[in-house]
Amino acid sequence: MNAKIMEAAKLYIDRQNRTVHPDGKFDNASRWYPSDSERCGCCDAVRSPSRAWPYSYMIHCRTAKHIANLYSVSETELKREARRTLAEAQIATVELIAA
Repeated sequence: MNAKIMEAAKLYIDRQNRTVHPDGKFDNASRWYPSDSERCGCCDAVRSPSRAWPYSYMIHCRTAKHIANLYSVSETELKREARRTLAEAQIATVELIAA
């Protein structure tokens, strides 16, 4: 499997589990904005954060679509690899418990 897709899948899983967070910062009103390195073209379609919805960009930056754009890989391939990685981890956990 392509190393780039594997790396993107790991990041996707980690962001979904909230063990890794997108790069960005909060303003004085506690609204989160992505850093320049985190921002992609797909972010343009996301509503700007407001006091009522301060995490709109952060939520978007955890999606498969965003991470696929960050790594320049197919969203479909990213999701496929993420499912495969999670299935392997589950099998390994079951084998460890059974041992």
